[in-house]
Amino acid sequence: MVRIHREANGYTQEEFAFLIGRDVADIIRYENLTTTDAYDFNHINRYARVLHRVPKDFVFEVSLLENDIKIEARKTEYKTKTTYRGERQLTIDGKPQWIKLEPYSIPNDKITIEPNDLARMVVLLDKLLIEGYFRDGVTGYDLFVHVGTLWSGSFRPKLLIEGLAVLSGRRKRPKLLPMRKAPKTEEKWILYKEDTEEE
Repeated sequence: MVRIHREANGYTQEEFAFLIGRDVADIIRYENLTTTDAYDFNHINRYARVLHRVPKDFVFEVSLLENDIKIEARKTEYKTKTTYRGERQLTIDGKPQWIKLEPYSIPNDKITIEPNDLARMVVLLDKLLIEGYFRDGVTGYDLFVHVGTLWSGSFRPKLLIEGLAVLSGRRKRPKLLPMRKAPKTEEKWILYKEDTEEE
């Protein structure tokens, strides 16, 4: 359900990972039908907030009789997409039966960022950096929402990701640097501050 709502919002796996504070490798594993990894139900409120849903949108409408969901699946990688097909075991009239799942594909498309948009985003983020916006830390989603109030028109989270990469890759100050006192939570915070200390 998280994957379905992610796709409905038009976010790539990389963008969604940024917005919920996870590595993209985590999202790839969660959405891989051939692994036992899955999105953490304990973080359902975060997913709902980022995907503009309510928590009940992520659960089955009807309770399952089984405690465990048994799935057999295969993954096929193509040039432009990765496709998952599988079957789920259900107990019907006391007998286990395999029911086909709806196959799904994850596109491998790369998002193209226009150089002019990236330059604009870097200027905007640089201004926030100089004003001290990053000093106390901010999550990827909160940054996305805040920048959305300052940006004329809409933009993809990928543009924000690329702009942050430019700022953190600078050799000269001001630049973004990870804070050393980041809270120990599962959600990765974009916790940055200006490097004002002498090296």
